[in-house]
Amino acid sequence: MTDLGIGTVTGRDDGPSGLQMLIANHCRRTGETYADIARRGGLPRQTVSALMQPGRELTRPHVRTLDKLAAGLELSPNVVRAAATLGLGNTRPRSALLAELAAELDEKELGVLLAVAHALRAERDAPPRNLARSSDSL
Repeated sequence: MTDLGIGTVTGRDDGPSGLQMLIANHCRRTGETYADIARRGGLPRQTVSALMQPGRELTRPHVRTLDKLAAGLELSPNVVRAAATLGLGNTRPRSALLAELAAELDEKELGVLLAVAHALRAERDAPPRNLARSSDSL
């Protein structure tokens, strides 16, 4: 079995993680693919794809993976590490880690992280989608 650099399981969630929102926002903004991000960061494309699987078990990626992902996204490793803590639960140690990482960000990096946090909150606060209703309109 190939090690995709994903790390250990830390929980389960139905919505996207902060890391997923960061990657999705980057792709939407730049028009890049997971393969583009992976190539620039020196990661297998499968690793980026695995990180983006919706509804999958949330994991804590290896620091090496996060650093390579940061290079692929052309962001500071601290932005990517902080985004990786979003959505993994609201335990006090994670909150402290997020605050510590955010304190090391410059104004632009903090803006990127805040945009991800706001998008994540909006996604989680949105009413559940009624799949039955949308399929009736087909």
